[in-house]
Amino acid sequence: MSSDSEKNGEGTETVGQRLDTLSASVDERFDAVDAALVEQRQYTEFAFDRLAGEMKAGFEAGNGRLDGVDARLNAVDRRLVAVDSRFDRVDSRLETVDRRFDAVDSRFDEVERKFDGVERRFDGVERRFDGVDSRFDTVESRFDRLERKLDQFIDVQSTANKLVERRLTALEPRSAHE
Repeated sequence: MSSDSEKNGEGTETVGQRLDTLSASVDERFDAVDAALVEQRQYTEFAFDRLAGEMKAGFEAGNGRLDGVDARLNAVDRRLVAVDSRFDRVDSRLETVDRRFDAVDSRFDEVERKFDGVERRFDGVERRFDGVDSRFDTVESRFDRLERKLDQFIDVQSTANKLVERRLTALEPRSAHE
């Protein structure tokens, strides 16, 4: 009988050792899952910070461009004030036309030249507005690209979450499922 009790004692140690080995193995797997989750979180934070930085830089560039447009519009406003004063001068000249009818042709030629200059300036303003429109189109396409990247990031994160959930479910004992 002593040999049977030795076998039972030895068997108990073997079961205990097996349980310790299994427990250590499960602990290692949970540690690996924890490490993977930490790594995924760090990557997510890194990607978010980088994306936030790119967005901030993009907005700052857009604001800088809008400041330039504002300055250009102020310059256009100053030019229009100058044009208004020129029109006032033209009006005063037209009043003298009654007294000096002979000078009318030469003065109208001068007014036409001034209108040509104003028209050229308006053409320049129109070209500048076309440039602003194209820049807004560029900003819009960048936002579209950013939106696509965010959608891809969300898809990757969802897939990673599903995989982690499957792995955790697979590691749970069967009694927990029932």
